[in-house]
Order: sequence, then structure tokens, then C-alpha cells
Amino acid sequence: MTQDTSDLHTRIDSRSAFANVLALSGYVGLAVGLCLEAYRLYLVDSAIGMGSAPEWVTLSGSSLLVGSVVVLLYARVLDEIFAGWLDIAVIGLLVGQWGVALASYLDAMVGGPGSPYGFFIIAAAGVYALVAVAAALNYLRRCWPTIGGVASRRSQEE
Repeated sequence: MTQDTSDLHTRIDSRSAFANVLALSGYVGLAVGLCLEAYRLYLVDSAIGMGSAPEWVTLSGSSLLVGSVVVLLYARVLDEIFAGWLDIAVIGLLVGQWGVALASYLDAMVGGPGSPYGFFIIAAAGVYALVAVAAALNYLRRCWPTIGGVASRRSQEE
């Protein structure tokens, strides 16, 4: 019994290279986030670890896990929502996904009171939020029926 598998994996060809890069970043972020979570659990264990974990491990791991899931969702709809602005949207999403985790690590290791790395955490999260606002506005602009379109449909029906 043979099966033809030539048409099973055609979906990846239908997406842009930007969406594929974003999906790859999402999967890598999930892997790194899960590794950080395993490291945190190792540190928290009272028998083999220290009994507590540094704050940056918790913040970086959770921000990578949540950010990577969001990036994977954006990778699915990126081509439809951001037609013509894919490069800017992908850069913003990558800065938001990896910027929060890296800046929180740098703030804990190098920074201290008055270091700029705390600002970089907020700036990366802000860029992430700006892409979300742009996605919502583009979705409304492209998918929501306009008032004129609804009025013209009603007049055609009567």
C-alpha cells in the first residue's frame, strides 16, 4: 500500500518568506522558553537546586513563551493583514518577542538602578503593542464592512 505525499505539505509554499521567518522565530522562541522554564524548575527544586530562581529566568521564560505563541498566530495571518508592510511588521514582532527577554536578562546581569535596560524592556513591549494596534486597524480596514457598502447593498436588495 503506497500513499502519495506530494500534496501534503503545500501550505508552506503559499506563505511569504516573512511569514516563514516569523514562524521559525516562534518555534525557536517556544523551545528557548521551555528550556528556560525547565531551568527555573531545576533551580526552584529544593532537593537539587537552590530553592529559588533569579527573576530574569522567570520573566524571560514567560515572555518568550507568550510572545512566541503570539508570533505564531501572527505568522498565520501575516500575509492577509499586512499586505505591503510585511518587513516592518516582522521586524516589530521580532523586536518585541526577543527584546523583552534579552533586555530583562541584561537588566538583571549588567544593569542596576538607572540602567537603560529597564527602558529597553518597556520599549520592546511597546513595539510589540504597536504591531498589535496596527494589526487591529488593518483588520478593521480590510475586513469590516463599510457604511457605504452596507447602504448600497440595502438599496440593491429593495
